[in-house]
Amino acid sequence: KLSLQRRFSAEQWKEIDAKLELYKKNVGSLLDVIRNARRAQEQQ
Repeated sequence: KLSLQRRFSAEQWKEIDAKLELYKKNVGSLLDVIRNARRAQEQQ
C-alpha cells in the first residue's frame, strides 16, 4: 500500500479520480439510453 502511495502523487490521484468520475457519468448515460430503447421497444 505504501509503495502505491509513493508511486502516485496527489496530483495523479486527482487526475485518476476525475477520469473515473467522467467514466461513471458516461456509463450512466449509456445505461439510460439502453433503458429508453428497451422501453420504446416494449411499447411497439
